[in-house]
Amino acid sequence: MNTKTNLDTIVYWDSLGKNSYLYGTSLDFDFKTKIVNYKNVLAHTGIIIKSWSSLTNYQSERIIPQLPILIPGKEYTIKLNADITPKNTVYVKVSFYDIYNDLIQYDFIKNGEGKFVFPEKTFKYKMELFNAGAHEMVFRNIRLSDSSLVNDFDDRLFLRNEDKEHRYINILFMDKSINSIVNDNSVYLQNIKNLVVVNGPESRNCYISTDIGEKIKVIREEHRDKDVNFLSYSSIGNVASLYYSTKILAKVYLFDNFQNREEYEELIKVNNLYNANIGKSINELNAKNKLYFYGQELEDKVDYKFVNDLFDNSYRIESLVQEVNRTCRM
Repeated sequence: MNTKTNLDTIVYWDSLGKNSYLYGTSLDFDFKTKIVNYKNVLAHTGIIIKSWSSLTNYQSERIIPQLPILIPGKEYTIKLNADITPKNTVYVKVSFYDIYNDLIQYDFIKNGEGKFVFPEKTFKYKMELFNAGAHEMVFRNIRLSDSSLVNDFDDRLFLRNEDKEHRYINILFMDKSINSIVNDNSVYLQNIKNLVVVNGPESRNCYISTDIGEKIKVIREEHRDKDVNFLSYSSIGNVASLYYSTKILAKVYLFDNFQNREEYEELIKVNNLYNANIGKSINELNAKNKLYFYGQELEDKVDYKFVNDLFDNSYRIESLVQEVNRTCRM
């Protein structure tokens, strides 16, 4: 059994002004690109411009955890994707706390990129944008990943939880375009057999690329004796699943993305998928907050119908896994 695991996630400036320094600050959000324009000419050195946490109290904060679960003792890389004026005047501060909320240690990531080792006995951690003299910033995202991660699809797309007797290959499109505590190490993913996780780079190309397409073909050829399922839980993954299902005979399990139809139309446009014959499937996604199988709503799954975007994506993945395991017996 292949036991390789990867963490490669993108953290955005979410929740509008929550956990942000707003005094004298001008913030401009582009909701399509998720880019934030920050300006504060009066801000002094040492203020925290924006913060994220791996553990939140929803009742008081009205936000869910924005950072993924990390493994103690493992090394991670942080890369700040932003244009800063003056240059290199925003640091990423990572602070680690024990179960009593006492600070264990903190690290500063300067010059836009650096590494840290996740301390033992850490119960929660925070990531903050520390002002070291910045007046303006175009913030795109922060990439948090395993330091050992190789940016190669051959290294990412591999069969895990292998079961030669199980007659399905399950290909799951992870979505790094939204903050999520779900990653390749998720306990939910351990419950699905013959799983291939597609965890590609930050992009709106819906994984429609030659590299990924060729790798999926290889996986299909290597396991010709098995049927294929495509799984997804967001608009980008849904479009990718539907696209590849036109290339490979497969079942499709997906969650609607809790957004409007324009999001799908935009993805079809930017990927030039007008002739990909997925329009009919997209039409079946008009209703929101539903789990679909073969593009059809699962009417008997009442508990899925009340899910909204306040829930973490782990709930969606858990629901997908349950449905795949229920309908795809050996």
